[in-house]
Amino acid sequence: MKKNPRLEFNSDSTGYIKKTNFNDDNLREMVGEFLIESKKGKYRVSVFNIKFFVEPIGLSSGGLSMQSISEYTIEKSLLKKNGAIRETSLGYNLTETLNPHLTVHYK
Repeated sequence: MKKNPRLEFNSDSTGYIKKTNFNDDNLREMVGEFLIESKKGKYRVSVFNIKFFVEPIGLSSGGLSMQSISEYTIEKSLLKKNGAIRETSLGYNLTETLNPHLTVHYK
C-alpha cells in the first residue's frame, strides 16, 4: 500500500487519500483519511472523512455573481434532509461505484 501514489501515510497505520477520482468518470474528485488495523495476520482498512469536490460555478444575475459550494461530504451525497438514505445519487449508486476503489485485497 505504501507504494500507491494516491496514498500519503502519516504513520504505519494512518494517512490520507490524495485528491483523486480513481480515473472513474462516475466519481467526482475526492479525498479521505484511512486507518489500518491488524489482528492475527488479518488487516482492515477504514476510510472516513470522505469529501468530494466539484468545480465552482459562477452564477450571474443582473451583475450579481455567486459561487457554489466546491466541496461536500459523502453523507451529504448519501443522505436526504430527513436522514433517510438515498437510493441513488446523480443517477448511479455511489456506494457501488466507490466500493471497487476502496476495497483492495492484498496477499
